[in-house]
Amino acid sequence: MCKLHRREYASAARMLVIQTEEAGETTARLIDTSHLVLIGTVDVTAPVLHELMRHEIPVSWYSGSGWFLGHTIGTGHRNVELRTAQYRSSFDPVFCLRLAGGLVASNSATAEPCYAGTRATTHLRTRLWADSGAQPKR
Repeated sequence: MCKLHRREYASAARMLVIQTEEAGETTARLIDTSHLVLIGTVDVTAPVLHELMRHEIPVSWYSGSGWFLGHTIGTGHRNVELRTAQYRSSFDPVFCLRLAGGLVASNSATAEPCYAGTRATTHLRTRLWADSGAQPKR
C-alpha cells in the first residue's frame, strides 16, 4: 500500500510525500517531477491530483500486474496556444513545404540503415548527394 499527499513548506517548495509500509516516508520536489506513474494499489489525495494537474504533470495508472488503466492530466492553456499556432501555420505554404521537406529527410535518414548495402539505396544516396553538391562518404 502506498499513499501520496503533498506538503508545503515556508520556502514555497512544494513536496510530494510518498508513504510506503516498507520504506516509510519519502519526499520528491514537485518542480523535479515530470510524470507520475502509479502501479498497483495506491491512494492519492485530491489535493495531490489538483496540484499535478495545475502544473500539467500527467499521472499514469497501471494495475498491479502492469496493465495500463488510464491517464489523468490537466487542461493547461499552453496546449491550446500550441494547437492554435499549429493550425495557423498550416495555411502558410512556405512553412508547410519546409515541414514536409524535414519529414521526408528525417524519414530517409531513419530508413537508410535498414537498407544499407542494397544497390537501390547506394544509387539513391549518390543521387541525393549529387543534388546537394556534397561528396558521398565511401
